[in-house]
This record gives sequence, structure tokens and C-alpha cells, in this order.
Amino acid sequence: MLPVGVLVVTLLSAAGDVDAQAPVIDRVPVMEERRADDKRTRILAKLAVDEAAGETITEAQDTVLRELHGTSYQVLQRYLTSPYLALDVDSEALKVLARSKKVLQISSDFELQRSGPAIQR
Repeated sequence: MLPVGVLVVTLLSAAGDVDAQAPVIDRVPVMEERRADDKRTRILAKLAVDEAAGETITEAQDTVLRELHGTSYQVLQRYLTSPYLALDVDSEALKVLARSKKVLQISSDFELQRSGPAIQR
């Protein structure tokens, strides 16, 4: 099963006045995933890579993962050629990602299910 796909992006509640038409915290569109039972959420984070400064996708991913230190998260996929991370996060990790200057967008992610039997040769 692969983490793929992007679902609806909505607003994560934050302090301050935010225009209801523009689901943005600072410059980061994020999804609303506030649950009383603090269940984990699969997300896809689009990262900012400073190519002008020679930063690589891997370095951008490492920076974001360091920011998540002390929160509860699991890396589902690190992409080699695309500036994304697929993660399973709790609400605290989601808040850290929403505040990160390295995260451009956070979207819901889902597991790809096989629709039929695998073809064997």
C-alpha cells in the first residue's frame, strides 16, 4: 500500500483573524484535523526547497523532520525527486508542520487499496 493522493484542504484553527475565504495560516494552506480523541492523521506535506542556496530535497526533508522532534509522527514515505513527505502525525505534530517555514502545504493522504487480485506470473 502506497501513500498517495491529495484530498480536501481546509483550515486548521489558529489564533488571530483569518479570512474564511482563504484557508491559510501565514502562507501555509493546511487541513483541519482537530480531534478530541487525538487520533493520528495521514498527511502529505509539500516542502519549500531553497535551490538557489543549493539546498536539496533531502536536506529540506531533514529540516522538517528535525522540527518534528518531540512530537508523535511516523515517516510513511520520503520522496527522492519531489519535495514532499508522507507522514502519519498527531495533532501536535500537525501544528508544528502548520507553523513551519519549510512547509508550503499540508493535505490529507490516504492508502491506495488494490481493487482486485494481484497478477502473478
